[in-house]
Amino acid sequence: MAPIYYAAMHGSSSVLESLVEAGVDINFVDNLGRTALLWAISKGYTNIVRRLWGDSKTGLRDYNGRTALHLAVIVDVNEASKRDDVVRVLLEELLKKGAAIIKSKDRFGRTPLHLSAGNGYKAVVKLLLDREATINAKD
Repeated sequence: MAPIYYAAMHGSSSVLESLVEAGVDINFVDNLGRTALLWAISKGYTNIVRRLWGDSKTGLRDYNGRTALHLAVIVDVNEASKRDDVVRVLLEELLKKGAAIIKSKDRFGRTPLHLSAGNGYKAVVKLLLDREATINAKD
């Protein structure tokens, strides 16, 4: 695993910034199909997500076909507020780009709404519904 991934996974903005300044490729994809941005999203580090968003390829999918938003709604954290925050940040950024990622399906046919509803994340479900997620999508 590349150092940029460790910095992103552990929320180390100073290390990440040093690596970026040294010229590291922030869009380098690992064996799971993830970039530093996708790792930061999956761990709920909004500060890293905000830093990487503008310079990263944001339309990438991991090996399960999950987009940045798929990963955000299933953030691996103990605090629901951290998950909610990263979803909010992504939705803000995605709306700026006019992205249709909110309706995209992973390789199992699941949308971000499927994943958040299936995990009982009520606040995230509300955020997605407020952004016109497809309520009748089937996996």
